[in-house]
Amino acid sequence: MKWKISGRPDLETFQYLHGDLYNELKEKFKFRENLVPLDVPVELMANNTVFRYRREKKGYPLYQIGPGLLSVNVTDEKYDWVEFLAEINTVIDAFVAVYPDASKLEFTPSLAYIDFFPLDTNKDSPMDFLNKNFNFGVHQSFLPGEGGSDDMRLFLKYRLNEDNFVLDYRYGRLATDTGLIMETKIMGPKDQYSRQSLTMWVENSHGQLRTIFKRITKKEFYETFK
Repeated sequence: MKWKISGRPDLETFQYLHGDLYNELKEKFKFRENLVPLDVPVELMANNTVFRYRREKKGYPLYQIGPGLLSVNVTDEKYDWVEFLAEINTVIDAFVAVYPDASKLEFTPSLAYIDFFPLDTNKDSPMDFLNKNFNFGVHQSFLPGEGGSDDMRLFLKYRLNEDNFVLDYRYGRLATDTGLIMETKIMGPKDQYSRQSLTMWVENSHGQLRTIFKRITKKEFYETFK
């Protein structure tokens, strides 16, 4: 989730926030990382990650915080929705406990999933893989020759009632593997959220993203994930 940093008072609050939050969560997330050199002014890091806290050294799950930003992250190998939701609730409860006027804070919640699909470029181009496996595609007739593009990025944004749905599909690298990276994300409206309404928003967004992923993938490809 993200919120607006309005000036020096908000930055000063952050200087205490990350330490207070660590004290609340250090039994679960005891490995600390400072991601920004000490000589970088904190006002330059608004809505960017400054500190990261892990449950295991170099492992997941983890939470990240910066001025106007708080996130909880997990990898596919560690992912279980029930457990992930519990981690989210743990971090949010700690945030509410230590952040001044948390109930009056206006912020934008978001829930995102990033999927990676290895690609053998000797068999498929990024465009061919997209058209073959998903229920959306890219076609061109302005250049001669066969085959799709060697590289691509596709960014789509749609309204979902009061929320926004974002799809970011791109060719890239994960560790030593090259393939297609697809991020699906729902962003809520900027508002004040009660503790209960925030949990309801997260659970509802999770359900929507599950449905969208099933609809966006062709049946044969979707079956490979079961």
